[in-house]
Amino acid sequence: MYYEKETADKPEKWPANAREQILDTLCECVEKFEKNPSYKTREVLLSLTCEHDLNLNENFGLVRVTEYEVGILNFLYLVGNTYQISSLKTYIYNIIAEFLKFFVYRCHLQGGIGIR
Repeated sequence: MYYEKETADKPEKWPANAREQILDTLCECVEKFEKNPSYKTREVLLSLTCEHDLNLNENFGLVRVTEYEVGILNFLYLVGNTYQISSLKTYIYNIIAEFLKFFVYRCHLQGGIGIR
């Protein structure tokens, strides 16, 4: 299966929050796994997608969704689908759900209070 990692230019201040930092780390681990598909590199990749510490989900920093980040999410999903890494796909779904919760909450807040 053919897939592209780069779909957009990296923003100037990347990473600007913890989520973007984790995505960068995941991309590095995926590249290591593709070069050396061993049990060890797969376990490192799987350990990054398992969140046992709820403090890892901090929403500090700049809140944004960039085209570059969407490209990384698509790339990681395709890698997870290609190599049958279901925890990576589930992790991507979780990130997308966090995006949606934030933006739906923001829309309700703007509509309910009248903030523009």
